[in-house]
Amino acid sequence: AANCISTFQSPLISIAGAVGISLLSISIFFFRQNALFLRLSNIIYGNDSSGNGRTTDAFILANKLLDEKSHYWGVGIGQIKVMGESIIRDYYFYYMDQAVAIPNACAETLAVFGIVGLTVRIGLEIFLFFYTRTWSNYYRLLLFFFMFIYQFTGSFITNVAEYVIWILAFTNVFKQFDVQKRGIN
Repeated sequence: AANCISTFQSPLISIAGAVGISLLSISIFFFRQNALFLRLSNIIYGNDSSGNGRTTDAFILANKLLDEKSHYWGVGIGQIKVMGESIIRDYYFYYMDQAVAIPNACAETLAVFGIVGLTVRIGLEIFLFFYTRTWSNYYRLLLFFFMFIYQFTGSFITNVAEYVIWILAFTNVFKQFDVQKRGIN
């Protein structure tokens, strides 16, 4: 039964890949001016204000805050709203009634806890990756890669959903997605 499934999956994957590439090519050729492709183009060329605000601008703001206090230890918990209010408002031209924040988990960690805090954050994630053998489960591996990249492009350090995904990435609760060791036939 296992050989029957593996011989069935190979052509199915090839056909699905060919259809997917064909549809993408047709979409790019005939629908180049749709909103999705325009947005992707703006992100790639650095013309997307939302994308810039969550990536490069967030680290610029974090460094401006660190210039006020300590690059190694950060500005402290809760100080982004206090110390950073004038810096963030001036940078984004915010009105007085808009809330101020740094919309990037790594940049916010850098601002609040400094280089030491960001090093601990990344180091803990890498340690847990190896300690929990995240690569031994496809689902956990995908969750890890998604969250590892996402922390550089968005989120906040108080985002509970992000922590739940990290917990799922480091605990093996979905054993049906474990990597199966294949014997030599």
